[in-house]
Amino acid sequence: MYITLTSLVLASSSPRRREMLSRLGLEFKIVGSDVDETVNLPVSPELAAQELARRKALAVVARFEPSEDHWFLGVDTVVVLDGRILGKPADRAQAEEFLQGLSGRWHEVVSGYCLIHPPTRRQALRSVSSRALFKTLGPDEIAAYLETDEPWDKAGAYAVQGIAGYMVERLDGSFTNVVGLPLTELVEDMRRLGIIAPRRKR
Repeated sequence: MYITLTSLVLASSSPRRREMLSRLGLEFKIVGSDVDETVNLPVSPELAAQELARRKALAVVARFEPSEDHWFLGVDTVVVLDGRILGKPADRAQAEEFLQGLSGRWHEVVSGYCLIHPPTRRQALRSVSSRALFKTLGPDEIAAYLETDEPWDKAGAYAVQGIAGYMVERLDGSFTNVVGLPLTELVEDMRRLGIIAPRRKR
């Protein structure tokens, strides 16, 4: 559907983000970033998601020569419950705590992304928020879900596009944002910056 007009580097090893960009028809390189997701984050979830996305993009930028003509895309997603940011669970006990807290409750999902073009210092930084309502989960459901591989690398310890999809009763806002990449806004910014364009018939 879209074509990539310039070199694009995804600063993420997330299979979900890779799949969503690929479905648009985009060509891009993947370079995973490894940054500390806990140090000196802003209190605001929106700013925290943006800052983490920026750190991830810059961590990958540093592996390339400054003059190389690439756009870099960093992305991060956080889950927010009662003002508390829930990142990826550190262990089973924390994953269980997250899911117990989300059970029967509305929460917010915030994804931030950062597009950077080092040669020109152009960039776009944005966050998108959605709300999701969990069904009430019994202890047996939580225990069974924790036996899967799904919770461990997910913000809030769940993946709406996976097994946990049945746990989400309602969504208010962007589904792709909850998955981890707000495509509506990202496509808009990438078109504006001349990174992608609609594919035309020959």
